Amino acid sequence: MKNKICTAFLMLASLAVQATPIIWESDFGTGLGLSDDSVSNQTFGTFSFDFAGTNYSGSDILSISSNGFISLGGSNDEFLTSGNVFELLSDPFARIAPLWLDINPSSAGDVFLNQFNDDDDAAIDRFVITWDTVLFDNDAAFTAQVQLFETGQIIFGYDGLDNLINFNDNTLIGLSAANGASDPGSTDLTANYPFNSGTESTVYELFVGDPPLIDINQSNIVFHPNGSGGWLVDNQAISVPPPISVPPPISVPAPTTAMIMALGLIGLVGRRYKK
Repeated sequence: MKNKICTAFLMLASLAVQATPIIWESDFGTGLGLSDDSVSNQTFGTFSFDFAGTNYSGSDILSISSNGFISLGGSNDEFLTSGNVFELLSDPFARIAPLWLDINPSSAGDVFLNQFNDDDDAAIDRFVITWDTVLFDNDAAFTAQVQLFETGQIIFGYDGLDNLINFNDNTLIGLSAANGASDPGSTDLTANYPFNSGTESTVYELFVGDPPLIDINQSNIVFHPNGSGGWLVDNQAISVPPPISVPPPISVPAPTTAMIMALGLIGLVGRRYKK
C-alpha cells in the first residue's frame, strides 16, 4: 500500500511539473501593483537588449502594460484592451505582446518583473515579465510570461489559458518594430514551427471569435534574431554550454643516457631482491 501511495504521489507531482511550459521562470520577482488598463514604466539599467536593430539600455524606458504587452523606448499611454494590428504596426514604440487582450489585475493577481544575472558579471542578462492575474471578461485565472535575453532572444510562455467561456476579446501575440511597419499578415505560429520571417521584423498571430480559439496553452513561442532583421520562430531555447577548460598537455622530457642507466640499475636491484 505504501508503495502505491508513493507512486500516486509521484504521478501527481509529475503532472504538476508538466502543467507549465517547458521553458518557464518560476521566480516571478516583484509585483508592479498594476490595475485595470494601467502601465508601469521601468528602465533597462545594466541590461542591454537589442531589438530589430535598436539597442535599449540605461535610462531607456520599458513600458509594461497590464493588458499583456510591453513597449520599448517610451511610455505607452495607449490602453486598447483588445489585440489590435493597426496599433501594433503604427505605435511610435516597438512592441512585444505575449498576450495582448483585456486583463484585469484590479480583480486578482498582478504583473511581475524580475531581473537575472545569469553569468555573475556586472550586467543584468535577462528580464522576465509575468502576468499572473485574470481576464477582464470572466475573471478566469491564467499566467503569461515573456523573457528577454541579452542575446536578443525572446521567449513567450503560457499556462492556464483553458477557461475562455464568456470571453470574446480579439487576442494578439507577437512583436513589431512598429512606427509604421508593414503588415505581413497573421501567421499561425504554432502550426508553422520553425518559421523564418526573413527581413520582416513584424511577426504576429491574431485570434478572433467568440470566444477566440487560442491554442497556445502550456506552450512556448521562441523568437531568435535571424541576422537579417527578422526572426526564426520555434519552441526551442538556444542554450550555449560554458567553455570546457582543457588542461595543457604534459611535457615529458626525452630520456637521457643517465636516465636510461638509472632505470637499468633499478631493474637489476629489483631482480636481486626478488631472489
